[in-house]
Amino acid sequence: MTVAIRAPAFRTARPLPSAARFPFDDTQDFDEAFQRLIAAPDSLQIEAEAGGFAWDLERFDFLKQGENFDSIHPSLERQARLTTQFGLYEVMDGIYQVRGYDLSNLTLIESETGWMVYQYAFLLPASPFGYVTQGLGQSASSGATGLVAPTMEITDPIEEHIIDGVKMVFQLTPGTEAPSELNTYLPDMKALWMAENVTGTMHNIYTLRGAQVRDALGWSQFINEALQMFGQDAEVMFASHHWPRFGNARIQEVLRAQRDLYANLNNQVLHFANQGVTINEIHNVYEPPASIANNWFNRGYHGSVQHNVRAVINRYLGYWDANPAMLIPLSPADAAPLYVEMMGGANAIMAKGQELFDGGAYFQAVEILNKLVYAEPANTIGYQQENPGLRNSFLAGAYELRSPPPQGTATETATPDVIQAMATGLFLDYVGVKMDSRKVGDLAFTVNIVHPDIDEQYILELSNATLTNIEGYQADDADLTVTIDREQLVPVMIGEATIDAQIDAGNARAEGDRTVLTQMASLLTDFEMTFEVMPGTDGATAVPGRYDTVDAATGEGPFEVKTSSGSSVLPN
Repeated sequence: MTVAIRAPAFRTARPLPSAARFPFDDTQDFDEAFQRLIAAPDSLQIEAEAGGFAWDLERFDFLKQGENFDSIHPSLERQARLTTQFGLYEVMDGIYQVRGYDLSNLTLIESETGWMVYQYAFLLPASPFGYVTQGLGQSASSGATGLVAPTMEITDPIEEHIIDGVKMVFQLTPGTEAPSELNTYLPDMKALWMAENVTGTMHNIYTLRGAQVRDALGWSQFINEALQMFGQDAEVMFASHHWPRFGNARIQEVLRAQRDLYANLNNQVLHFANQGVTINEIHNVYEPPASIANNWFNRGYHGSVQHNVRAVINRYLGYWDANPAMLIPLSPADAAPLYVEMMGGANAIMAKGQELFDGGAYFQAVEILNKLVYAEPANTIGYQQENPGLRNSFLAGAYELRSPPPQGTATETATPDVIQAMATGLFLDYVGVKMDSRKVGDLAFTVNIVHPDIDEQYILELSNATLTNIEGYQADDADLTVTIDREQLVPVMIGEATIDAQIDAGNARAEGDRTVLTQMASLLTDFEMTFEVMPGTDGATAVPGRYDTVDAATGEGPFEVKTSSGSSVLPN
């Protein structure tokens, strides 16, 4: 089965942003990305043990068949051509990277006795009208993930260690790309590892997959510290994504411009906020200075200016825009019928939507057509987006309106070694999320949990339809006490066993009322990731269009999308 690309379903389309707005004469990224290639395999596909492919670059062959697609933002197309480069590259003598086989790079550093290694979805079909790139890389590979538990913790702001003969200076940068993040300088090699803090793009201050809003100003300050501490001497800079930067002048240029990117984003957004610009207006007001935006490595290939600026206001001021009507808004399903009726019904809205679309007023068209979630939206707005997260969001929404949710193989994150490294308290927090408070009624209980092998204790308490836990305590009046070695809890955590089963098998001991376990299990919900995003589309029938999947030989076949590998369309 292959994806057939058909002509657009809409009558007219406004041209994409002019390429003249962008510095296409700056080709240094290509020079840096392509140099020092050692070898690359012939195949662009890696088979998965469970069938299909864990990695498939062949689905992006359309990028080789032409350029300047009118359905891909020219800047995004340029980034996709850079991120499709694959193979084993030499960063410098003793440091190597495998790039182009995942969203992130695999970096190897030669040490005295071996090698040091560390390592970091997409149901929308890959095509000029669909998925093109994720900006940080082409895609995330599918299959199970692994985790090697750390043997050393960096806790001080700056720490120096010699690891297998390699001197490393660690710079702790909490609250930047992740709550726990660090840069690393190898002084003997004059090599600077910037993790995910400085890559070839603007990163996410708020990630569309959902996470706490990050600190743009703190991010800038940590880059500034790296510039002063390491950037004066470094001769090569590399990271978790994209290609290295060579030469001290280039390194300082990139560090300084990325520092200013995040600082300007933070400061100027707050500048506007203090003049009354709200969270629902800021993305239409803020623009980065041209001296920042005209660097390719500052473009929004992962984070976008539009959603990052809203995140800055949300971090400091919250989601409310000070309009009291927005304090308790109606749900979209309740509000939409009011708008549809007042605007004269579906036919009038569709006619006006087409008029706005034909005139290039894409956001205005989306604004009114969003009230008609059961109608086909003017989804060409997705093609206007330089940022792949925004592009994919528009196209995935349109895709869902046209057809049943696509099926694919999601990346498996709850693998045994990942679960093994998870604290018991974190697992119990997740159980609290899975519990449906509406089912609890007046049920209440207290459970003591004891891990004798690691001398660990918890209280798990259900009260007021809420499940909480605390480490280091035991309740005198517990309804149940469960004694279980931590390693015997792992099968329970990954869903291969229950506490009851572990007790029956002699792997755990219970004192008290075991019916508490059955009661708690009845309150839990197993989450499915195939829920609809666009309301009312459950069970939708296929509408012929750009994403039809047809037989390669006959050109015919049912509307069904099958990708060789898949995960979510949500960026990191």
